[in-house]
Amino acid sequence: MKAGIYVHIPFCESRCIYCGFYSTTAKDWRTRYVDALLKEMRMRSDELHSLYPDNECTIDTVYIGGGTPSTLSIDDLSRIINTIKAVFPCKTREITIEMNPDDVTTELISAVRNLGVNRISLGVQTFSDERLRFIRRRHNAAQAAKAAAKATVAGVKAAVKATIAAVKAIIAAIKALVAAIAAGGWVAVAVIVVICLIALICG
Repeated sequence: MKAGIYVHIPFCESRCIYCGFYSTTAKDWRTRYVDALLKEMRMRSDELHSLYPDNECTIDTVYIGGGTPSTLSIDDLSRIINTIKAVFPCKTREITIEMNPDDVTTELISAVRNLGVNRISLGVQTFSDERLRFIRRRHNAAQAAKAAAKATVAGVKAAVKATIAAVKAIIAAIKALVAAIAAGGWVAVAVIVVICLIALICG
């Protein structure tokens, strides 16, 4: 049996206006939080076996999200990943870490790659500089493109999160749905409902 681990890192350099996840800009808490996180991992090291006593269960994927995990030091990221590997039965095919584009450097990518990270989730959100400023993102479109390129050159898969594009697609589909209902076009309504579902799933 395979399982995955999600680790939440609730620290950000600044808050974005749309984010519903818990986060804080309190830098002084970072190392103490990681200390507590590692302690909890060790306390729960037998949890997989207790949940699945009749089956061998291994950790297949690790996702480190937030917040902004790339605001942590390399030392703290190393402690998290190495503790996961030491405490839990791991046969990981994928280790993902979320990064802000403006945090991405060649040195950071090289360091996390050496820790076994093979996928980076970039919080791009949109390639429109105007919208990025409106939602209070710290990066611009050019920085986002450069960050993805750096990850790709280093051999790390870069998954770009562009949620605003998905939201715009959903809004457009809903407007079309309302218009189709008003016109009595039920076949068109069915098609648009499918489009809405696809947009939700892909977003």
